[in-house]
Amino acid sequence: MGTQHATLITLPRLPCAAWLHITAPRCPATFLAPEVALLLDAERDQRKRLLIETFWNTGGRLNEVLPLTPEDFVLDGPDGRALDAPFVVLHTLKQRRDGDRQKQRGRGRPTKEEQAALREAESTPPRAVPLTDPGYVRRLREYFATVRLKKGERIWDIGSPDTVRTWIRQAVSAASREGVTFSIRPITTKTFRDSFAMHLVQHGVPKKVIQAMMGHKDEKSTEWYTQVMALDVTRQLGVRFSMTPEDARTLILPDITGTVIR
Repeated sequence: MGTQHATLITLPRLPCAAWLHITAPRCPATFLAPEVALLLDAERDQRKRLLIETFWNTGGRLNEVLPLTPEDFVLDGPDGRALDAPFVVLHTLKQRRDGDRQKQRGRGRPTKEEQAALREAESTPPRAVPLTDPGYVRRLREYFATVRLKKGERIWDIGSPDTVRTWIRQAVSAASREGVTFSIRPITTKTFRDSFAMHLVQHGVPKKVIQAMMGHKDEKSTEWYTQVMALDVTRQLGVRFSMTPEDARTLILPDITGTVIR
């Protein structure tokens, strides 16, 4: 475990009660990269692991990740060469259905319902999330090459969100059998979304960029993560406001010769 992660390991456990100036209803319960790595390592099923890893690498909501198809992952350029900056485009199920309806509608003035759908689509467009982890991109390629899904076919054709929750519980149980204990309970897709945001904050990604990657309309939603991080960063920097009189005199009181008193 690296020094940064070892130092930050206590950060997600900070109690909400300590945040006297924060009145929002919840604190983000987050994992750190070493914890996620151990959870993923315990999951031996390639399909299940890739789903959990996608939540962690994209910060996607449940209704954005489940409908994903291989075409949503832009890993190669038009010339077939691997992109230096691959990305995934996240749509909600509603956005996909509205897009399909727009393609199917004929000419003529759109109905009021269609106009409302267009306005909503413009206010909440799909978002592109960069895929910055080479290992994850490699595993995506390997999975697509092995499974060979049809065009437009979902990667995880799952009928119920309960299946996703079951897969996560199974991975947690597998990690527990290997001696790994997680203090966050329950672990949900939201846990990975919050952890994705905190991981970006820890690596110094600007708040506006995080807001765009998370799909937050209100920057206050993003502010949660930066406030959590601020609590620990100031502690790590060792910020102090007091000083002994002796140290103060040494620094600012020169003697009659113009030298500093020692």
